[in-house]
Order: sequence, then C-alpha cells, then structure tokens
Amino acid sequence: MERYAGDPEDLLELRQMSTGLQSLGGVRRLISVERARGIRYYTASLSGCTVRVIGVFFDPMGETTELEPQQIIDMAVVPEYRRRGVARAQMGAAVGEVRSSGHDRL
Repeated sequence: MERYAGDPEDLLELRQMSTGLQSLGGVRRLISVERARGIRYYTASLSGCTVRVIGVFFDPMGETTELEPQQIIDMAVVPEYRRRGVARAQMGAAVGEVRSSGHDRL
C-alpha cells in the first residue's frame, strides 16, 4: 500500500463507487473537503490500474484524542478484485500506518 500523492481525479471512480454519489462534481468536492480535514488516501495498483483505495483520517494538527482518533473514512475495491483478500490486506496496511505514526487507536 502506498500513500497516494497523485491527482485526485484518478480516484474519482473508486470514490464514486464507495460513496454512491451520482455527481462527479460531488465526489470532487468530497475529496477536497476530506483532504483539507487531514484524510490521507492509500492506493494499490495491479497491472497499472488502481484497484483499491482507503482513506485514513489523521488530525492535521496532531491533536488526536479518544473522541477523535485516527479513523478509516472509506475504502473501495474494484469489483473484479473483490473476494481475493484485497480489502483485508488494505485494512492491515492502514493499521500498520497508524501504528508507525505513533498511535495505537484506529
């Protein structure tokens, strides 16, 4: 799993699938708001195609508390890659990322 630093436009299809939003404009707005809130996206690609995305909330001010710990905001896997352990690996990697950032709650 790698932290996604590319163009948010590349995440539109996966984020639209995971949120159920019909409007791509709405998905763009959601991504913009999430990134401003401190959401980090992590992706994985197979054969040059992004097949999964997970959003993890990290408080940008570093003031995470019991009331607002790091959180999985959303995750999506392309339908053709489901039921293959992709989401399980994705969740495990997210937990590892939170732990490596010095936090023990997700």
